[in-house]
Amino acid sequence: MVPTLLLAVCFVEAVFGLDAQEAQLMLKVHNEHREYRSKCGETGIVPAEELLQPLEWNDELEAAAQRWSQKCDVHDKEPTGKVGKFDSVGRNIAVQSELAGAVTYWMKESDHYDHKSDHCEPPHQCDSYKQVVQSDTAYVGCGYTKCSSFVNPNEMFIVCFYSPA
Repeated sequence: MVPTLLLAVCFVEAVFGLDAQEAQLMLKVHNEHREYRSKCGETGIVPAEELLQPLEWNDELEAAAQRWSQKCDVHDKEPTGKVGKFDSVGRNIAVQSELAGAVTYWMKESDHYDHKSDHCEPPHQCDSYKQVVQSDTAYVGCGYTKCSSFVNPNEMFIVCFYSPA
C-alpha cells in the first residue's frame, strides 16, 4: 500500500499560482513594455493614434490562466474560448524560471516584426508580442505552475490571458 501511495504522489504537479505581489509584478512588467512601445522606444513602431493604455489586472482571467497552466501542456493549441464576461480572450505561454522573464521573452519577438507591414520574418512567430502590445487589449491575468515533467525544477509554465484579444 505504501509504495502505491508514494508513486501517486510523485506524479502530482506542483501547483502554485500568483500571490498579490507576483500579480502586481506581472501587471507592472506588461505595462512597462506597453509604455516603452508607446513612447516609440523602438524606431518608428507606433503611430500616434495607437498609444497604448495601461492594462488592468483581472481576477477572472488570472483564475482561467492558472487553470490552463495546471495542464502543463506547452503544446496545447486549443482556443482559449470565453472566460467569464470576456468573449474575446488571447493567450501567451512561456516556460521560464522568472515570472517577469515571460513578458520579456514575448517582447523579444518584436526583433522579427515589421510594424509597417504587420508581418513577422519567417520562420519566427510574433503573435505573443502582438498580444502584449495590442491597442484594444485592456485586461490581463496570469498564472503559473511548476510542472513535474520539466527537466529544470526551477522552471514555471507561465500563462497570461488577455481581453479583448
